[in-house]
Amino acid sequence: MAIGYTFTMPNQPYTGGDKKGTSVIAFNPFLEAGFGVSVFSSPGVVIGKNGTVYNRVGCQTNCMSCHAMAIYSQAPINNQPGSYIPDTYVDMVKDPYFKNTLQLDFLWSIQANLLPK
Repeated sequence: MAIGYTFTMPNQPYTGGDKKGTSVIAFNPFLEAGFGVSVFSSPGVVIGKNGTVYNRVGCQTNCMSCHAMAIYSQAPINNQPGSYIPDTYVDMVKDPYFKNTLQLDFLWSIQANLLPK
């Protein structure tokens, strides 16, 4: 079991934080382990003591980074609407990814039911 209720350690604020720290990896091996580089809109970046870490695959994800991307948009935006992202800090207010979108409070189940079929 792993607790993934933070983007990075030390924990960052909801808004105004940064990507400095250590990656918090907590993923569902039945879902995300098979995700390759093509699944993610961009690598997750965490700036650690020993250099920059680029998280690029499904086993480098965490709960918060992934669920933060649950949004709804009527038009394509910066990345594909509802893109997954590996472990990194996400500013829940200032990130340009959220411009002109409805944030779904971390609930992918809502997003899946709102997209055109």
